[in-house]
Amino acid sequence: MLEALSTRQDGFVSRYIELENVGHCPNHEAPQAVSKVVSMWVDASDRRREVLDLVHTSTKVTAEEWAEIVMHEKEASEIPLSLLDRIATTFV
Repeated sequence: MLEALSTRQDGFVSRYIELENVGHCPNHEAPQAVSKVVSMWVDASDRRREVLDLVHTSTKVTAEEWAEIVMHEKEASEIPLSLLDRIATTFV
């Protein structure tokens, strides 16, 4: 995904929001958290990080029925890649 985001054309804005306590299908496991972020993104006229604060500074907690979901916005440089991830993104 990071590789795809880095190849976007100028003028497009990419944002990465990480959700804790959520598996591979966040829209089913944390619908309220995902809905809040996506709604803010869609409704915004300017989506740059400096203008639109999706998770209100660096962390936001949203209550779901089964747990609290902690959300963080991260830059590509803040996302740790395992050795396998680095190899895969290098050759794909």
